[in-house]
Parts: sequence; structure tokens; C-alpha cells
Amino acid sequence: MMLYPIVFVILMMEIVSFFVLLVPLPLGIRHKALALLADQTSELYQQVKLGMKFVLGFVALLFVDGVRRVYNSTANFNRLKISGGVSINLNDLRATKFYSQRNMYLCGFTLFLAIILVQVYNIILESLNLKAEIRSSGLRDQSDDKIKERLLQSEVTQKDIEQLENSIIEKDKEIEFMKHKAKSLSEEYHKILDLLNNK
Repeated sequence: MMLYPIVFVILMMEIVSFFVLLVPLPLGIRHKALALLADQTSELYQQVKLGMKFVLGFVALLFVDGVRRVYNSTANFNRLKISGGVSINLNDLRATKFYSQRNMYLCGFTLFLAIILVQVYNIILESLNLKAEIRSSGLRDQSDDKIKERLLQSEVTQKDIEQLENSIIEKDKEIEFMKHKAKSLSEEYHKILDLLNNK
């Protein structure tokens, strides 16, 4: 059938477009290229979207037909094998089974890669938008020292830091006192247990 070479060409186009999406390009060039396709109001976007729907619908129909053919060829092969049919028929059925399996896998991989391609495109577009947002906010150019300085100038003052350090020291003293008290209570408990066991 002449339809499956077309499906193979579609699969190859998907593979090439997948690698084009993954090629490391400068941020500006990549953003412009993807923004052209991401503009949902453009006529190019609408045409590509409609074309992809038709093509993937066509491939999905071929996939369903391939599954049906694999099922039929397997059933015919098993039926003829059990009945001890002529070896020529077995070879023909093996070839038919092979071609139907090949066509089913070809259509299945094409559909699967189309789904992956859409998801990768959306992830890359979202990543580019986030990078552009970070670049426009100017946070990327600041060093760690500037960020620390900015935090210190905010609401936290040196007096607040000293108060927090003093409260930490007081809490440490309380913890030591509680440990000492727990140790003495434990020793007292063991003494009482020894007295009760000796009676």
C-alpha cells in the first residue's frame, strides 16, 4: 500500500523537527522562531494546527487498521499452522504478518512521537518565557553580595540580629539545665528501683 511510505516520511519529519527543537541556539533566535509558531492568532499557526490534526487523524486510522490486520494475520497464521497447511501459504502468511506488524509499529511510533513533540515544544516555550522574565527583572545580573546587602537593608537590623543571638544563648542554657535535671531524675529513679529490687 502506498500510504505507509507517507507515514514513514511524516515520522522522519517529526524526528528532524524534534532535533531542531533540541539544537542549542542563542536565546534571541530561538525565542523569535518559537514565538512565530506560538502566535495563536497568526494564519500560519492555524494552518499548521489544522494540518497536524488531519495528518494525525489519518495516521490514527492507519494505526487502528494496522492493529486489526495484525490480529487477523496472527489468527490466520495460527489457524493454518495448526491445520498443517501448505508451506507456501505459511511463508505468505509470515510475510503478511511481518508487514502488518511493521505498519502498526510505524503508525504507533509516529503518533507517540507527535505527542512527545508537542510536549517538548510547550516545555521549551515555557522555559524561554521564564528566561525572558528573569532577564527583564534584572535579578540575574546581581551578585550574591548585592542580594545579601539588600536583605540586610530591608527590615532586619543589627539590633534584631543581636536580640536573636541572645535568645539563642538563653535557649541553649535552658536546654543544658533540662538535660542536667533529666539526668538527676534518671539517677534518682534508678536508685529507687534498686531499693525496691533489694527488698
